[in-house]
Amino acid sequence: MAAVTTGPRRRPRGRRTTRRHARRRALAGAALALAVLAGGACGDDVTGVLPSCVRAPRLTPGLPVDGRLETTDPRRAGVPTDYFAILVTGPVRLDIRMTSGDLDPFLFLIRDTGENLAQAFHPTGDPDVETVTLSRSVVAGCYLVGASAWSAAALGAYTLVADTAEAAEPDG
Repeated sequence: MAAVTTGPRRRPRGRRTTRRHARRRALAGAALALAVLAGGACGDDVTGVLPSCVRAPRLTPGLPVDGRLETTDPRRAGVPTDYFAILVTGPVRLDIRMTSGDLDPFLFLIRDTGENLAQAFHPTGDPDVETVTLSRSVVAGCYLVGASAWSAAALGAYTLVADTAEAAEPDG
């Protein structure tokens, strides 16, 4: 005798499926809340992560990089931000300069673990060319340099330059 089929077999909807979806929704909500508490701001992509040192464009000491902040750039604290990786092979003093005639520069240095090490800014609103310098002694490793602006509405061109010098010991 042949088996009789009545159509595709459907999974019964019950407590197990409902609990699983409720747990997923709760975990997603908790993750979003933690991301906002950890420093996300309105307009940030709080589900995104910092670029890795492998994927971020390189910032080579002594070679200037011309960049431009656009509305489509990743956001940090609601402000468009470009990220660059700098590889350090020993204890050095990093001096990073950002110059712009379009915006008030804001620089920050992040360890590859995500720890924010230093920041530098000078929000004057002056329409002339502004330069900000971030200086920090660091140990060997990969660091991310964030080039941003003081204001979320500020977009435009900038130049970024990093220099290194031998350092006795890293900043605390």
